[in-house]
Amino acid sequence: MKKTWIIMSLVALFSSSVLVFTQVPAQAKTSADFTDLKDLDAATKAKFDALISAGIFDGVGENKFGLKEEMNRAQFAKVAALIYQLDVDKNLKESSFKDVKLDDSANGYALPYIEALKNSGITDGVSDSTFNPAGKVSKEQLATFLVRGLGKRDEAESKPGVTDNTVSDWAKGYVELALQLKIMNNNVDGTFGGSTGATRDLLVTGAYEAKQQFVASLPSPTPTATPVPTPVPTQVPTQVPTQVPTQVPTQVPTQVPTQAPTQVPTQSPSPTSTPTVSSLTYELKVGSNLNAVAITYDLNQNNSLKFARSVNPISAPLVGTNVSTIDALNDYSVGEDISDITITHYLGLYEVNSDGIILKFSNIYLEGPRTVTTPLFNFTKDEHLPGGVLSLGVLPNIEFPSAVAWEVKSGNDLIAGIPPVGAIFGGEVAVHGTYYEHPSFLALAAVDSEGKVVGYTFQSTASLLEEEPEIPFPSCSINPIACGPNFPPYLPMP
Repeated sequence: MKKTWIIMSLVALFSSSVLVFTQVPAQAKTSADFTDLKDLDAATKAKFDALISAGIFDGVGENKFGLKEEMNRAQFAKVAALIYQLDVDKNLKESSFKDVKLDDSANGYALPYIEALKNSGITDGVSDSTFNPAGKVSKEQLATFLVRGLGKRDEAESKPGVTDNTVSDWAKGYVELALQLKIMNNNVDGTFGGSTGATRDLLVTGAYEAKQQFVASLPSPTPTATPVPTPVPTQVPTQVPTQVPTQVPTQVPTQVPTQAPTQVPTQSPSPTSTPTVSSLTYELKVGSNLNAVAITYDLNQNNSLKFARSVNPISAPLVGTNVSTIDALNDYSVGEDISDITITHYLGLYEVNSDGIILKFSNIYLEGPRTVTTPLFNFTKDEHLPGGVLSLGVLPNIEFPSAVAWEVKSGNDLIAGIPPVGAIFGGEVAVHGTYYEHPSFLALAAVDSEGKVVGYTFQSTASLLEEEPEIPFPSCSINPIACGPNFPPYLPMP
């Protein structure tokens, strides 16, 4: 009995073990499984999900994707081999590069992918014998690899290339083509930043766009034509003619085989392009000093503003873009100064909701005003008083047809600067013949009916005052005869 109980217990134990250790297939991950992807907009999440579910990308930790971490060359080799459907021999044990080893715990997994990249001509390594799998990938290298994977190496190398000093000469043609194909973008300041490290989010978005274009370039399979059956002619029985009268046999028409219609392929509809966000309605003002501007805007209390500076025009973001995908942004509060502005540069102003999605955008060009010159203004030293009189020409005139008034800012501590065209100047109305006492500096603006700058000049009054030095009458005494500052003035005898 005891033996029977032991056997039954073992059977139960093994049965339960089978239940416990039966492997349950793991559920495929999505962007929702990574905490650093939760703030991405829906369109960007869809790109991440497509590549994560295809096994092309995975996180750097259990719940972390590593969005802004830089990638190395081994990581890129795997991604490129998969998106371009290269022939990967996973049984390879040795590499043609001496620094790629299967027993490398960090990068050994990439050995077959690296060989596939070399065989396809996407990269030749950093030298004939080394690949540098742990090395970082720069943005210009990423552009080059993605363009070569699309089979456009000759096209890229025949281009004049971008006129961008941040891109190496050898990569300028590849960067130009990558921008044209929209598989990569410039930074917010208008430059590409070729030597900067490519982060994993750039690899995902670039790989997604490249994969879409690669798949679209593959030849469509030719459908097998359905054979048309050959018609079997109906046999007409031979008729025995009656001798009287002779019957002429009726001719049977030859049957013409019906031609199968040519199949017209159904054209796929062109994808609808995503629109850009709408513009903000803002007002630009001269700031608390002349080299600053301030912006007024009716901002929703749940939203916030950010701004960027650039030497080039800033493109409007697409609807649904998350602000985290745009570099070099600064927080902005309505009405505060944006200092040290540079005329002929640009400001990008973004309105962002609480989820980080960009709702509105404006590209603000800081255009320099036309200079006000004499004889439209002059500052003349008063003969008897310590200040001077400002003389002004009549507005509007041929030089400033849209200007209707003069405004002035003056003072001994006024800091030089140039306000942009269209900014509200905010000075006091200047009237011809007005006297100003002891001003060291004058900032004079010709403004339109809304008080916005049309023309401008900044002057040091020291360079404008023309004063002849006064020669004092000498003070003298009669006895003894002497002259000097300590003696009363000499009065002639009547």
